[in-house]
Amino acid sequence: MNKQSSVQIYKRLVFSLFNQFENMAMINCLCQVCETNHGIFRCNGCLQGFCVDHVLEHHDEMIKDLDRTQEFHNEIKQILESKFNRMEEQENELLYKELVKTIDEWEKKSVNQIQKLANEAREQLAMYTTERLTQMKKKLNVINDELEQRRQRRDFHETDLHSWFDKLQRLKTELIEPSKILIEKDYEKIIPKLSIRFHETDESFQQSSSSVKFENNGKVVCLENQLNSYTEVRGGCEYSFGEHPIRFLIEETNGWILFGIISKSTPLQTHSYVSPSCYGWYNGQSFVYAAGANVGGTGHDIIQGDQVCLIINCDEKSIKLINERSNKQLKLQVDTEKCPFPWQLHLNLELPNTRIRIIS
Repeated sequence: MNKQSSVQIYKRLVFSLFNQFENMAMINCLCQVCETNHGIFRCNGCLQGFCVDHVLEHHDEMIKDLDRTQEFHNEIKQILESKFNRMEEQENELLYKELVKTIDEWEKKSVNQIQKLANEAREQLAMYTTERLTQMKKKLNVINDELEQRRQRRDFHETDLHSWFDKLQRLKTELIEPSKILIEKDYEKIIPKLSIRFHETDESFQQSSSSVKFENNGKVVCLENQLNSYTEVRGGCEYSFGEHPIRFLIEETNGWILFGIISKSTPLQTHSYVSPSCYGWYNGQSFVYAAGANVGGTGHDIIQGDQVCLIINCDEKSIKLINERSNKQLKLQVDTEKCPFPWQLHLNLELPNTRIRIIS
């Protein structure tokens, strides 16, 4: 089929297509291009008429205008993204400088406190040494005065000589070999430990092994209709270093609820509590899971309305769950060979009418 025949067929298809739409009705006017009145169509945009030959050209021009508009949009988008990136870099730089300033201030205060304590210890040692020598000088003067007085009176005998000699010998020994001085260390913290905590503000529920309802951009997970016996739910953030507290509000609770972590490398599954990288707690007794095994121990005591905090500490390789109502605290050490980084927030829910919210 040659090019001219293809064009003719395309024109007939377009003509047939236009006849199917009421907004492209035939009208009696001239074509804006060739000024003929044969087979005229009106454009609802510019309200001008075009013949069959030129209506396609008009449409092509509109496509080109659309492309130019899209290019202009992309240009503005690129400028906007560039400004956003620069703004984020500036904000990150300011935040970094502020955090470093806090660390520098802590270092300065700690050094000043150590220097103060060291100077106090030196002064205490100097005072003790001065006082000790002063007391020894007084003792020696007393012996000397007694010797002179007894010499003048010629009032002494062998026992007195032995007594004076013993006193002088003790003074000499104490002067040459002073009593042992011990420097004791008080291991109570005098300098507060500085820790870096990374607070994830964008954590949200994002994945599940079966049908659940995510609300408020993933801040709420709701288990409504459940066909399977259990459902795994995961967060979207990944944790490999630092300490990360995540707080929850238990809006509705029904059945078993597991709170914990799981390795990102572990596939989603219904019974995720037996996954080899699962670490966490169900509610009740003997429901502590480590490396996917029930290791006994006490689970959590969460009820409806509770606010709880899961602390993921990658540096210490541990997780902690705190119930703010009962002040109950649970802690698990994590074997990173069985649960390799990065970790993810991990819940496992059992029954409908379960609703949990991530709160700041």
